[in-house]
Amino acid sequence: MKNRVLAGFCAFFLYAPVPGRAASEPRNPLRVSVDLMFDASVTKVVRTLVKQEAAAIWKTHDVELEFRGADGAAAVHLEAFIAADQPDPRFHRRPPVLGQTVMEGVTRGSIHISLDNVESTLECRHLKLLWLYEHDLGMAAGRVLAHEIGHALLGGPPFHDTTGLMRANFTADDLTNLDPRLFRLSNESEARLRVRNTALLNEPSRAQPRVGSPD
Repeated sequence: MKNRVLAGFCAFFLYAPVPGRAASEPRNPLRVSVDLMFDASVTKVVRTLVKQEAAAIWKTHDVELEFRGADGAAAVHLEAFIAADQPDPRFHRRPPVLGQTVMEGVTRGSIHISLDNVESTLECRHLKLLWLYEHDLGMAAGRVLAHEIGHALLGGPPFHDTTGLMRANFTADDLTNLDPRLFRLSNESEARLRVRNTALLNEPSRAQPRVGSPD
């Protein structure tokens, strides 16, 4: 199975690692508003699975994804586009780029995901079984979306982990594996998220210039 690169454009934010949250510390979920838009060719089944998969991944890390567009109560606001193809030539590199994230300031950004490249990574499996194909495509695209949301939430300098949600490379088997543990944050990224969570909740309106860089 060939490895495919899951790449993105991520923001540059300073962070400092701190110990993880104690078990007795009260939960304070980070609310993230995601205005999610799909290409017209994407079926309702795939759309539902994308949302369910991305939300489930981040729920384990006390992040609540809200797919209702702009929400003033959310700490982070993202627009996400899942389209059959992307005009940006960087999506046509080999291995194919699945997604990119560009932040305009600390709390707002946009995500673009190439459904064509996700399908290419899955190697067109199960084409004769529509229900299984839709399941795999929805799960895979949801995981790509979760990865790109990770770039928005974890900040920079740009990085990838060697394991978990934020690793750089995923195979078709990774993207369709039923074990959710493959898509959890590493311990380092979990600690990083705690710091970012506190900063976002305390200063949600802080502005920074529009930045983006290759994954």
